[in-house]
Amino acid sequence: FVIKGQEPTKIPFKPDEAVAAADACAKAVYGRLFDWIVQRVNESMVIPKGTENFIGVLDIFGFEIFETNSFEQLCINFANEKLQQHFNEYTFKLEETVYQTEQIKYVHIEFIDNQPILDMIEKKPKGLLVQLDEEIVMPKGTDETWFNKITRDFNKTEYFGVIVKKKGHFTVHHYAGAVDYDSDGFLEKNRDSLWPDIFKVVSESKHPNLAKIFKMEVSDKKGRAPTLGGQFRGQLQALMEKLRQTEPSYIRCVKPNSLKSPNVFDSVMSLQQLRYAGVFEAIKIRQQGYPFRLTHIEFLRRYKCLCLRDGGWIPIKSKDQKGQIKEILDLTKQDFSDVQIGRTMVLYRAPQQRIMELLRNLALERVCLIVQKWLRGCFARRFRDKLLKSRPVIYDALTTRTSLDKAAGALEFTENCVGTYARMLPFRTKEWIECIELRRQLEERKRVTENCQTALKHDPESNFTNLERAVQAGLAISEYPGTPEQLKIFQDTKDLYDLTCNRRACRAELKRATAAAERHVLEDQIQLAEQLGIPNTAEVAPAKAMIERCLKEEALCLELETAQGNGGMLVYASGQGCIDPQTPQTLFQKATQFGMKTSEGQRLQRLCAYLHKLRAALKAAPWPGSDAWPGVDTVLAQQPMTAGVGGEAPEGGEEGEEHEAHL
Repeated sequence: FVIKGQEPTKIPFKPDEAVAAADACAKAVYGRLFDWIVQRVNESMVIPKGTENFIGVLDIFGFEIFETNSFEQLCINFANEKLQQHFNEYTFKLEETVYQTEQIKYVHIEFIDNQPILDMIEKKPKGLLVQLDEEIVMPKGTDETWFNKITRDFNKTEYFGVIVKKKGHFTVHHYAGAVDYDSDGFLEKNRDSLWPDIFKVVSESKHPNLAKIFKMEVSDKKGRAPTLGGQFRGQLQALMEKLRQTEPSYIRCVKPNSLKSPNVFDSVMSLQQLRYAGVFEAIKIRQQGYPFRLTHIEFLRRYKCLCLRDGGWIPIKSKDQKGQIKEILDLTKQDFSDVQIGRTMVLYRAPQQRIMELLRNLALERVCLIVQKWLRGCFARRFRDKLLKSRPVIYDALTTRTSLDKAAGALEFTENCVGTYARMLPFRTKEWIECIELRRQLEERKRVTENCQTALKHDPESNFTNLERAVQAGLAISEYPGTPEQLKIFQDTKDLYDLTCNRRACRAELKRATAAAERHVLEDQIQLAEQLGIPNTAEVAPAKAMIERCLKEEALCLELETAQGNGGMLVYASGQGCIDPQTPQTLFQKATQFGMKTSEGQRLQRLCAYLHKLRAALKAAPWPGSDAWPGVDTVLAQQPMTAGVGGEAPEGGEEGEEHEAHL
């Protein structure tokens, strides 16, 4: 216990006071933690600065009527009264205010105005919650003294009543029905304050969040700690101010029964909720009111098209907007007597809205054709002017013909000049299309040139595939324009490709002629290799070696040819002659040892083998008909080309004729 200017006095709690203090501490921790969580959620969902529009959802607790209703129910029902007042203002009061401001005829709708109830609860200095806050600071303030004061002030009003049979009970006639409140505990529940020593202990906690949420409270101007009722009224007032800045849409929830059971419908209870919530009055004002409203200028802009006729536009004679609106309505020849023309707005109901929109749609079908015709002509003329403006730039690019930058720049200039007209009018002039094609050809020429430059930088043999592709691509665009530098690069690439192809063909022919021992071909290809700049290629040395061997083989062939031209007879000193089989045998062995490679050498080698067999058989058979003569017939039955060496000889031809000559 602390008195200003004196030392603190310690007074121990009684058991029931200690329990109450502990409960208050737990309640404070829970409440402040809940507020901290709400604050964190709000901070994470805060609307960025500069945002003008937002969508909010308000889901608030409903009206509460229990067997025992206390301070909490009064606050909740007070909030519902506030929301109902906002509903009334938005639906009824503001609606009638608009009609009065516009100075039009309307039928007043009676509705339940709950402003007196709100004044009784919150208006200073006599409001229920206001006096409750004052009673807390009174030296001897109790629930009973507060009850006596409000009974004295409001007992004669129609919205307040006292229940005589229940001590401390009073009734508030809310818009949703009468609620019996028990005043017992109102002051304690409204106090929302801890004992200073308990508050100090919690605020000095080592847990940072706990110490943060128990920071020192801000007192009011009189140095008093804020009460729950005061905080609740302030938060509710801030909520209402925010709601008044919005355009609300209401969703009314109706409890079908008081048992909170499914499939049970209490018609009387549901009807009362609809009646008390002002739903029926809202429906009536929507039916009798003017939900459709446009300013004078908005109405003229929207429905001036109704003045169109087949012969053209009907002129409007009036100078002021009201007169013009009346003329438009008269031109329709419809019954628009319920349309109200106010000071600044035109107000009407759904039937008139449907008729005017139908007439407008029919008029727009004709108006749109006229507008489209005019706009298309206007767009076409502007499009033509822009094309004429870009034509010299395109002509310059087409005349130069070899500059990709000019072609691309001309097209970019044309596209920027034409702008969105190109999408509305998909038309291209002849020179525009030619410039597009020129740019494509020059881009392809540039790409091929880059590939040729890359191919020229690498070894043509190892990079032959890419070299060939570059040349083929260049040949495919031979008709495309290009700069002299680009054409020279391609020609150099093609020359390199042709040279590489000739070198590859020369090396291949050297390999083939070396394997076939074709001396004359080898001599020609070696000379060609020198001309192609590859005199020392790997295939030249074997080719030269083969030429030397062919020369030796030709000398041996001459010996074979000479020996075969001889009749094969040996003449001795006695003057007698005999067949010589040894000479062909010796030459055959010599040719075999040398290894004949040419086709001529192999032919002569086979012929020597045959002559050796034939002469040996003839030498063994002195005359025809002798015992050894069948051996001669056997050899004669063989082909000369198959004797001594495998393989089949061709029928007839030079070999057969030569065989006959030797015989």
